[in-house]
Amino acid sequence: MSETPTWLTNDNNNAGVDNSFEMTSGVTPAAPATAPAAASATGGSMVADGSTTPAAEEKDLPGIILTMRLANMGVAIALVACSVRMQLDIAMLDSVC
Repeated sequence: MSETPTWLTNDNNNAGVDNSFEMTSGVTPAAPATAPAAASATGGSMVADGSTTPAAEEKDLPGIILTMRLANMGVAIALVACSVRMQLDIAMLDSVC
């Protein structure tokens, strides 16, 4: 059961199956951006284009998640409040007529 599936292996023992992949567009992939070795006080460092490294982004991630959750909760409360108000307005108009 611990055998590797045949589609993961790169041997040519599989008759009629081509496991190789070649880029035919002629475009070469861009080199990955490298960050400077010195880190700032936030845990990350600035790259030449002004963006931050993943270490700085990971440090800010809990705050971003909390902000998004609070914003989502606020929008949900506003939606429920508007829906209840609309239902009450319709009920009041129905009782007047």
